[in-house]
Amino acid sequence: MDHSGKIMYLAGVWDGMIQLAVDAGSQPAAVQTYFGGDQFFDERATGLDRFFEQPENALVPIVQALRVVAMLFQGSSKADTDELAASERLAAAKCAVPAK
Repeated sequence: MDHSGKIMYLAGVWDGMIQLAVDAGSQPAAVQTYFGGDQFFDERATGLDRFFEQPENALVPIVQALRVVAMLFQGSSKADTDELAASERLAAAKCAVPAK
């Protein structure tokens, strides 16, 4: 997917998460867990590209990867972001369907 497509995808994820938060009676600010910080979708797409450059992250769902990227943009420590990334990789591996 080209960079413009990634930006549009992220905008759709954002809109969907906002609507889910509102429908669930939560404040839209709850979505900041996934999109925290002042970065725009362009920077998020670049951050996700960097995250998925690492082959071990290939199975991590994009919404979970957004949490890791948001932590990086919010200035969380490398240890904290590495811990979350490792946790997400483990969860994704448990859900992966073995190849036939």
